[in-house]
Amino acid sequence: ISGTTALTINGGLGTDVVEFTGDYLVPGSNLTVNAESIKVGTGITVNVGTGNLTFNATSTDDGIDALGVDTTLLGDGASIELDGATLIGNTIDLEATSGNAVTTVDGLLLFP
Repeated sequence: ISGTTALTINGGLGTDVVEFTGDYLVPGSNLTVNAESIKVGTGITVNVGTGNLTFNATSTDDGIDALGVDTTLLGDGASIELDGATLIGNTIDLEATSGNAVTTVDGLLLFP
């Protein structure tokens, strides 16, 4: 991926996991990862040199019921795992957020 100046990895619908199992060495580039779960394996290096590194782990419950039980009760989770990993970059931004979607029932707006 020589000559790459920016790479964005976007997870799709459902629960996505982006896992780095080998080194990512692209100095001078920007790397953005958007998924519910992001993992950089033990001993793995993510090196963007003077570029920026952004990991956004976000999980939002959709408010859908499964067999009469709202999936909110089953738990939501967003995670960034960096156990023994090395991150190198100009700016490193790691954000993990988890929340619930607003649900409307019979015209009433319910807040999570």
